[in-house]
This record gives sequence, C-alpha cells and structure tokens, in this order.
Amino acid sequence: MTTSFTVDGGALTINPIIAATLMACEKTIMQQEMAYLAVLPTAAAWTVADDTLTLVMLLARHYWFTRPLAPPLTGTTWQVTGL
Repeated sequence: MTTSFTVDGGALTINPIIAATLMACEKTIMQQEMAYLAVLPTAAAWTVADDTLTLVMLLARHYWFTRPLAPPLTGTTWQVTGL
C-alpha cells in the first residue's frame, strides 16, 4: 500500500486515498486488510520506541497498530526456493 502523510509536531495526518494491490488472500485476511485501510486515515498521533512505530487512531477508540520497522537488508542471508 502507499499513500502520503504530513507531520506537524506530534500531529499526524494520513491521506485517506490509499493505493493497494488487488491480490486476494483468505477471506479473513482480506477483511483485516480492509479494516486496517479504513482506520489508517484516522491516525492522529504516532510514537517510535526502539524499533517499533505505533500509530494511534482517534476514531477507532482503543485501537492502535504497531508494526516493527523493517530491518536493514544489508547482511541478510537469502535462500533461493524456486527458479
């Protein structure tokens, strides 16, 4: 997915127009994705602690999403599983 955002001090504004792939997954996974994409633009604050970015959603009371930041690819061991 991709969208734009702005940060003003501690305030976060996420553009509600979000581009996402149309790849189909299991129904429950697709429902989770749709729920996440619907709530994402309501993020109004954020914090970073250690390697975790936390988005705080105002409209979805008691909801926040935490996702570890991606580790660097340098030094990663890769294994080819198909060709």
